[in-house]
Amino acid sequence: MLKRLNSNSSAHDHDHTAAAAAAQSPRFVFESKMTVLLQGFGDSPSAKATSNNSSAQSISSEIGSLLWHHKFYSNNKNIRFWLPIALLPLVLLNSCFIYFVFVRGSENSQLSAPVGAPILPDLQNSSISDEIHQFPALPGSDLDTQQQDTSSNSESCDLSKGEWIFDSTPPLYTNSSCDHIQLLQNCLRNGKPDTGYLHWRWRPHNCDLPRFDPATFLELMRGKSMLFFGDSLARNHMQSLLCSLSQVERPDKVYSREDKDVKWGFQSYNFTLAIVWSPFLVKHVKVRDDPLLFNLHLDVPHPAWWPSLASYDFAVMSASQWFFRPSLYSINNTIFGCNEYSRENYTDVHFLTAMELAFRTSLRAIATLDGYNGTTFLRTASPEHFEHGTWSTGGKCNRTRPTHSVRDAVHGGGGELELPWLPSNLNRVQRDEARKFDPSNGSRLRVLDVTYSAYLRPDGHPGPYRIYQPYAKEPGRHVQNDCLHWCLPGPVDMWNQLLLESVKKLERDKEE
Repeated sequence: MLKRLNSNSSAHDHDHTAAAAAAQSPRFVFESKMTVLLQGFGDSPSAKATSNNSSAQSISSEIGSLLWHHKFYSNNKNIRFWLPIALLPLVLLNSCFIYFVFVRGSENSQLSAPVGAPILPDLQNSSISDEIHQFPALPGSDLDTQQQDTSSNSESCDLSKGEWIFDSTPPLYTNSSCDHIQLLQNCLRNGKPDTGYLHWRWRPHNCDLPRFDPATFLELMRGKSMLFFGDSLARNHMQSLLCSLSQVERPDKVYSREDKDVKWGFQSYNFTLAIVWSPFLVKHVKVRDDPLLFNLHLDVPHPAWWPSLASYDFAVMSASQWFFRPSLYSINNTIFGCNEYSRENYTDVHFLTAMELAFRTSLRAIATLDGYNGTTFLRTASPEHFEHGTWSTGGKCNRTRPTHSVRDAVHGGGGELELPWLPSNLNRVQRDEARKFDPSNGSRLRVLDVTYSAYLRPDGHPGPYRIYQPYAKEPGRHVQNDCLHWCLPGPVDMWNQLLLESVKKLERDKEE
């Protein structure tokens, strides 16, 4: 998985404090720098080819300097005795600084950005985009995303920015009133002890977001159809919507393929709700029967949703997490690169570049699909909240309250809490591609920007309660945590409010 810096991990911060103290040792500095410098000689052939004489001289000079200082330090025993004592006050001050800034300061922060993480260009290799020839290049357009009237007495409002406020109103459904919840997200049935995550409501700045009304939504969908396509978070969202709508009418399962491609019918409203599995949005195939390695054809939309999309009135598309998996990248049926997780002998291409191309291909396919004049909602990336590790290294998520959106004094004081590097750039890529949408078939695109509001909800994940009573037989045992998907009911239900408001605005625009 990705290399992430979890600044809100207290265990990590204590390790960082101890490491900072140890780093005061000149021997530690010497050995660390030597390790870093010598690792440079193990680069790939392409990296070696780009090196020049000046960089080689610089490395040689720094190694020589380090060797001289190390020899001087080793041969002077008095310095070796008194220097650590003289540096002790500095070490203590430094430790106190680190504790108050990083440990105490991380209590209200989530997933900070990697130090020095670069802001990536639109494409690492601009020539790659020129090879996408299956769909004609479309001119850019200013897409008005998330600017919606949400109440009769408010002006246009950005629904993506706001604050979670406490609300004692019970959820629209529970595991008792909805039987469409997957066991992995059925937190109430699985015994999650804290239920406070159910009692928070999203309040945008300067306007109101009405509660989700399933009867109103079904009435607006009368005689229509809606398709979700994407990864498991798309299914998470669809099941949230399905549970909410089932409080008005029990749907019939019309079609199912391994519970990945499913179609439901609300007979009284003649409304069809469907989902298909398309984790990359584009065509992908397994490589050498390796379940962990995929070859992504970045210029071909995935046949699970294209061209059948033309038979639907609405679509909700989303994807992000699967781009972190080991992958090869192809255009014109020719592999041109891979991501860093694949460890294959191809040109290294950043996963954000691949995601950008996948969204570009998908949106161009939608914009030029014959017979499709519906509305597509692009739901932006939903951040994960692993602490003390990742999915595969024992990460956990045991927060019990939302993160406050206003920065405290430790984080700069005042103003909106900023997104960390990873979700910020996932969101940037998706919104940038959405702005280029310029259809030739009369279809429309709207953005459901959930990234920031989801980032503030580390408390809404199943955690260890992705399975039934995980600690019943053996208290304290290690259990796989899920800090990516959302409990149902839970914070994900707010996405239906955004969806309903967008549909209502479309109807108002038709009347004007």
